[in-house]
Amino acid sequence: MGTLVNTIAVIVGSLIGMGLGRFIPQRLNGALMQGLGLCTAFLGIMGFSSKTHPLVLIFAMVMGIIVGELADLDALLIRFSDYIKLKLSHTSAAGGTASTSSNPDLPPTESNNSNFSEGFIAATLLWCSGAMVVVGCIQDGMQGDPSTLYAKSALDLVSSIMFASSLGVGVLAASASVLIIQGSLTLAAGWLAPFLTDAVITDISTVGSLLLVALSLNILGLTKIKVMNFTPACLMPIFIHASGLAALISR
Repeated sequence: MGTLVNTIAVIVGSLIGMGLGRFIPQRLNGALMQGLGLCTAFLGIMGFSSKTHPLVLIFAMVMGIIVGELADLDALLIRFSDYIKLKLSHTSAAGGTASTSSNPDLPPTESNNSNFSEGFIAATLLWCSGAMVVVGCIQDGMQGDPSTLYAKSALDLVSSIMFASSLGVGVLAASASVLIIQGSLTLAAGWLAPFLTDAVITDISTVGSLLLVALSLNILGLTKIKVMNFTPACLMPIFIHASGLAALISR
C-alpha cells in the first residue's frame, strides 16, 4: 500500500509541476535548471557517509559501470525517451498543438532527450536509492507498516513538483521506477532482509548520492556523463557484502 500511495503522490506532483512549467518563461526556466542542479549536488553531498569504505565505493562503481556500459542502459533510456516523445507528439498533433524544444541552444531532439534523461534519472535516484526507501519497503513488506513510505510520499510530492516544472515528462516517467523498484523491494522484503544490513543500506545510499552529484554536473552543463550506465552500481554493495569481499577489502 505504501508504494501505491508513493507512486500516486509523484504522479500528481509531476502533473502539477508540468502544468506550472508551461507558464515559466524560457529565461527563468534556465535559471531554475541551474538551481535544481545545485540542489541535486547538495542532496548528493548530504547523502555521503563516512561509514562507507572507499574501496567498497570504488568496487561498487567499477562493477556497476561495467554492467551498465555492457547493457548500454543510456541507449535504452534514449529509445524510451523517443517512444514517449512520439506518443506525446501524436497527442499534440491531435490537439492541434506543436511541441517545442525547452532549450534554444540545442537541436529539438537532443534537448528533449537531455531533459527527459536528466529528469528520469534525477527523480529515480532521488526517490529510489536512499535509506528511507529500503527501510520503508522492509517495514511495509514484513510488518505491514507503511508509515515510513507515507512520510516519503509527502516529501516526494514536493520534489516532484519542483523537478517536473523544469525537467518535464522524464520526472513523470520516473513514477514507474517508484512502482517497480519499491514494489519489488516490498514484495521481496522477507528474502532480501538478511542481505540488507545497516552497512549495505549505508553503502547503497552513498553510491546513489555519488550518482546524484554526477547528475548535478550534467544539469549544470559541466559534463556529459552517461549516469544511467552508472546506476547498476547502486545494487553492487549487496553483492560485495554478501560475497565477503567487503570484509576482505576493508581490512
